[in-house]
Amino acid sequence: MLHPRLVPRLLLGLALLAPALVVNGCKDKRSELARIGAIAVAPTGGRGPAAAEIQTAVRAKAYLLADAIDRATAMLDGVAAGKFTSANATAFTGATLDAAALLDDLLPHGGEFELFWMNLGRLAFRSAEEAHAAGRVPEAMTLVFAGPQRWQNDAYWERFSDHDGLAAVLLAKSGQPQQAIERLQRRVELRGVALEVYNTLTGKK
Repeated sequence: MLHPRLVPRLLLGLALLAPALVVNGCKDKRSELARIGAIAVAPTGGRGPAAAEIQTAVRAKAYLLADAIDRATAMLDGVAAGKFTSANATAFTGATLDAAALLDDLLPHGGEFELFWMNLGRLAFRSAEEAHAAGRVPEAMTLVFAGPQRWQNDAYWERFSDHDGLAAVLLAKSGQPQQAIERLQRRVELRGVALEVYNTLTGKK
């Protein structure tokens, strides 16, 4: 049994140690995600191996898929400021989206989680947009529809005409112009970027 005088000292010691444990945990998480980011762009690695590592870590509860999503978002945000290269940001984001597809059985699918799925779709858009802007069309094609199928519904495409339009542009540039037109024709109402792209593809003014 601990002496009563020792208890306050032990509690104080734990109180001082707790912040260090949290900080070290965050550092470990960041360094691990940075390591996976390096795998994603390595010639001997790639998105597939990186996604597999993220999946394994999330299933083992080493960190959350949300942690990888947050890092992917930060990397895309950091490209303009020169904190990350475009290729590194899109490779890690692609690996994160691929991991999300592998983890589909763990993800929430209820209607109350629409915001989560919408954000995942926007991550696919931002990474594809970045790759396309950098002239990496084949990579952009692997990103524009990346992740679980759950976010790819009519409500999403009609809400985000920029993503719908980009998808059509990439399909057209990849030799599938008819498929690009047909996907836009399925919309109840075309507007914004999607409408502009449709008019360009069909020669309408």
